[in-house]
Amino acid sequence: MQDDARRQELASGAVSNQTAILLKGRLVKSVAVVCSLILIALFSVVSAAPKRDEAKASRFLYCSALNSYWVFALKEAQADSSEIDDRQGFSDYLWVAAELLSDEAFARAHKSDALQQVRAVLEGADKDEGAGLRAEDQSCASTFRDQAIPLLKAEHRIPGDDMETSVPVHQTGNVTRDIVEWHAMKHPDCPFQNVSGAKIVKREKDSVTEHWTIQACAGKQFTYRVFILPHEGGITDAVGDVEAAAEASGKP
Repeated sequence: MQDDARRQELASGAVSNQTAILLKGRLVKSVAVVCSLILIALFSVVSAAPKRDEAKASRFLYCSALNSYWVFALKEAQADSSEIDDRQGFSDYLWVAAELLSDEAFARAHKSDALQQVRAVLEGADKDEGAGLRAEDQSCASTFRDQAIPLLKAEHRIPGDDMETSVPVHQTGNVTRDIVEWHAMKHPDCPFQNVSGAKIVKREKDSVTEHWTIQACAGKQFTYRVFILPHEGGITDAVGDVEAAAEASGKP
C-alpha cells in the first residue's frame, strides 16, 4: 500500500482552484454510486496471472491519482467518512495493481504523468460543469472493476469469493498483515501464502468475531480468530487462535 507521504502528494498535486465548484450538487453524490458499483465487483471476479503491461499500469496510476483527488475533495466537503475511506482504498489498490504490471520504480517515475492528466481534467471541469470529471470518474470505476480487481484477486492482494467478513474492503490488507504476523509467530517453518476464506461467527453490539482461513506451506490450511472493533474512521482487530478463544469462553 501507499505510504502517507505518497497519498498526500497525489492529492495535493492534483487539486486545482476548481475544487470548490466540484464539491457541489451531483458531483459529490455521484461518488457514492461509483463506490457502490466497485464494492459489489470486489467480491465477484477471478482472473489469470499478470504479464508486464506498462500502458495498463499507467492507466492504473492515473485512476489512482484521480481517486486521491476525490479523497481531498470529499474531506473538504465533509462527506461521510466511509466514502472517504472507500476512495482512499481504491487509490491504494490501483497503485498496487500498477506495480504488479510494472514495478515500484516505474510507478514512481510515472507518478508525475498521472498527476498532469488529473490536473488537465480538473482545469476543464469549470467549463463543462464537471461533466468531463464525472465521465473520467465513471471510466476509472470501470477500469478498477474490470481490470484491476481481477488482477488483484489473482495475485491474492484482495480477498476472494469465499469471504464473509465485516471488514471494509480497503482494510482487509491490514487484517491480513496481522494474521500473517500471528501465523509467522505460531508456525515459523510454514510460510503464509494467501487468505482463502472468512466467516462471521458472532456479532455483538460493539464487536464482531470472525474466523479467517489461510493457506500456507504444502497446501496446509490454518484458521484464526479475528476479533474486530469497528469505530469511526476504521477498525481495530486482534488475531488469536480459535482453540484458545474457545477455552477462554468455556466452550468445547
